Amino acid sequence: MIGTSKADRARRRPSKCRSEASMRANHIFGSILLTMVIVSAAAGNPSITAVNVTERVEVSKIALDDSIWQDIKAVDIALYPQRTIRLNDKKANALNADNRGKLIKVAAIYNSNGIAFRIQWKDDTRNVQSGMQSDLYPDGFAVQLATKFDEPQKLPYIGMGSEGRPVLVYLHKAVKAYNTSKEERERAPDANEAKRNTLDENLTRLDANAGKSDVFDYKKVFISEGFGSMTEIRDSNHTFETDMTYTAGGWTAVFGRGLKGEYADLSRAGAFPVAFALWDGAKMGRADIKHLSSWIAVKPKERKGGEALVAELTAAPKGDAVVGEVLVASYCSSCHTLGDKKAVAP
Repeated sequence: MIGTSKADRARRRPSKCRSEASMRANHIFGSILLTMVIVSAAAGNPSITAVNVTERVEVSKIALDDSIWQDIKAVDIALYPQRTIRLNDKKANALNADNRGKLIKVAAIYNSNGIAFRIQWKDDTRNVQSGMQSDLYPDGFAVQLATKFDEPQKLPYIGMGSEGRPVLVYLHKAVKAYNTSKEERERAPDANEAKRNTLDENLTRLDANAGKSDVFDYKKVFISEGFGSMTEIRDSNHTFETDMTYTAGGWTAVFGRGLKGEYADLSRAGAFPVAFALWDGAKMGRADIKHLSSWIAVKPKERKGGEALVAELTAAPKGDAVVGEVLVASYCSSCHTLGDKKAVAP
């Protein structure tokens, strides 16, 4: 499209037909939800110190089992069950009815090459989806970055971003590559060129990963700027790396990307916000059945600035959960199921 940037083309803005009142309610809901989530903690989350490592380390592509992680201190970050939307799934709702908060351990490193996070959490079951299964749900995680954070008290809504303040969501799930058969490739001369190329790529990837038990290729990045706007970024120039592996009792995951990018520039930030989410396949976790953190301050060690952001995100919560519940019921029940109160049909 002539006259528009790649960022503009990557975003699908909310429909203009939504009323102004509805948009205001959505923004109010974002603030209230975050308040209700964080007031359940006795104090604010700690900040994450990203350790500056030697330039010899290719941070943006660091492995989750690299020896460098042994020397990096991890901090505990609290995640809370998202309860704002109940799916039309009786079994899933029952499995998640008594969910409680979870702690994850997060360590971070950086240099001029990039930023990386190593995430660990307890999970008694290893849930992997493979092939074309539709009745199994995978474990997974996501890392979310704000693209605009110069005003710490006006960060985007934690769940889906806000208009004018997009978020990037990097999603990785334990989904194994669909096994495209060689017989299908042999029939490909009758298919178009694009399909033949896709089949070749699938076979190459499967051959390379043969015999490896924890190779998952469900890795996607999305940009979101408000309700209904989440759009996958397919630009090959927007590169990142994610990985996850299961050992007895839990998962270890890694996320890495360059500091500078078209959608989010972290190269000069004295501090920046990040958020984390988890899905538990054993409890049919998907979409909004997940655990989600609040915004967490990341402070690159040896960099100046960012004190206001760190102070804002590490302060003890000041919200009132009782008042918040009343406000949510008043403004948000048209879209969200709250307890036994079902959302109003559109």
